[in-house]
Parts: sequence; C-alpha cells; structure tokens
Amino acid sequence: MTVPVATDDLRCADARALAIAYGLRLTAARPLPGGLENTHIVLDTTTGSVVATCLHKKNHDQAGAYAIFLQQVAALPALRVPRLRQRLDGGWVTDLRDRPVIVCDHLAGHRPDQLPEPHLHQMGRILADLHRHTTDLTTALTPHLRITPTETETLHAMYAPLGSWARHTWDAVGDVPQRAGHRSFIHSDLFPDNLLLQDGQAPALLDWEDGCRDLSALDLGVAVLGLCSPGRFLPERARLLLTGYRDAHGPGLDLDLIRDAALYAAVLITLRRQRWQATGRLSAEPARSATAMARTGAAVARLWPSACP
Repeated sequence: MTVPVATDDLRCADARALAIAYGLRLTAARPLPGGLENTHIVLDTTTGSVVATCLHKKNHDQAGAYAIFLQQVAALPALRVPRLRQRLDGGWVTDLRDRPVIVCDHLAGHRPDQLPEPHLHQMGRILADLHRHTTDLTTALTPHLRITPTETETLHAMYAPLGSWARHTWDAVGDVPQRAGHRSFIHSDLFPDNLLLQDGQAPALLDWEDGCRDLSALDLGVAVLGLCSPGRFLPERARLLLTGYRDAHGPGLDLDLIRDAALYAAVLITLRRQRWQATGRLSAEPARSATAMARTGAAVARLWPSACP
C-alpha cells in the first residue's frame, strides 16, 4: 500500500552527516530505487552498506516507538528483516530537517514484481512464526488498518459501481478488528515490493512502518490481496499461502475471519488508492488503481471456497 512520494526529503548530500552520527566511514551514497512513501538512500561504507530511511508519516516519538518495534521483530528466530543501526550517542533516530531518519543494514537481493509461486507456502510459514512468537509482545504503535474520518467521507461519496461495492462490503466486514481472534505483531503491508528475494534464503520482510500489534488475520488478509493477485485473484496461490500458515500454525484456522479480513483490507486499500489518485500521488498504472483493488476484493468473496486448504 505504499505510494510514490511527491518530494524527496532525504538526499545524498545528507549521507556524510548521517555516516558520522553512526560512526561509519562513507565511500559513496546513492538513492534507493523505488520512490515509495518513505525516501531511502544507500550509504556505502568501509564496513558495508546501510540504508537511511526518512519516515514521512511519523514524528520523533513515533519513530522511537517504531525503532523499538523493529528491534523486537529483528530478534525473532527465522525471520529475515534489516537490522537497525544505533547512533554513536546511543540513540536510534536522527532528526533531519524536522523529519526522523533511521538507519538499517542493507540486505542483498531483489524486490519481485510478484512473489514466485514456490515462495508462497514459505511465506505462510513465515507469517505464522511472526504471529506465534509475538503474541505476548507489546508496542506503542497504533493499529494502521483502520478507517479514518477522511476515508469515511470518501466511502460515502464514491459513485457506483465502486462506491456500491465498497459500502456494501464495509457494512458486512467493518467490525473485523473488534472480532475475537489471535492478536500479535503484524506487518500490515505484505505486497511484493515489501519483500526481498535472494537465492537460497527465505524472503526478507522490508518496510515495517505500518507494523503494529493487531488481529493476526488482518496480516493474512492483506497478504491474500498483495501476494495472491498477480493481475487477478488466483485462489490456488491463496491456498498455498494458507496451507503454509496452517502447517506452521496448526489446525483450527478461522478461514471465514481471514476472508472477511481480506475484504476489510480491500475496502481500506481501495479508499486510500482513490484518495491518492485524486491527489496525484498514485501512478496511473491500472494494476495499482482503486478499481483494481475493488475487483480483487470482489473476486476473493466469490472464489474463497477454492482458496481454502
């Protein structure tokens, strides 16, 4: 659910000051391709490469809570995430022109356009491990997958057929976060551009800025939308993902709740894409449009029995 940024608040000219703050000797700096909601630069140093990320959606205190969250996630077994770097003065956040910046190790690999099918079962197991090992952990970060007042206005103002689908679906599943279910740390944004693939290793999970403690089914719901719909929803891909999750989690998955969580997330993403399109922050690529996400959500509702393991 990341979108292109309109401005670049983190520049390679900042690299030297950042390197000094973290006790690194800079050799080169370059923008990290992608142009996503946060801006990133790679700092090549004499001891390896790191990535500096300007957190556009957080203030200093929120960035501090995010840093603690990242450290908790990075400590989990069998989970590949970038390791957060600490400043020489012991802090985890650098303020740069009133924007918080964090620095993490740079992981090798490539971001896929779509997660290859052989990785889907593995991703299900990875999510199950994340959810199982963080059941008792707490964080100051607030849940991200919630409708905002602006999005409520968008929901009521949307024209048919998109608006009709969104309102009807929201009436049915808008209570998902309040339903009974397992709660844990979740990523909240499991789309291919937030994964990193490297031969012989499990996918690394990047860009945890929407991470929080929330209903685990919401993480699976977003993953169903983001990883199982290369152009259109493919229930066989969802079945691989859910089978991997069940194999690591054990029997007793609430498949109806996961379906409703996917529909809940589909409405939210549709609303956000609608707003981003209206403000020019979202590319004109049809596959990333609000209409495309609504189409995916409708397909999930229709084809869900074929996705269930």
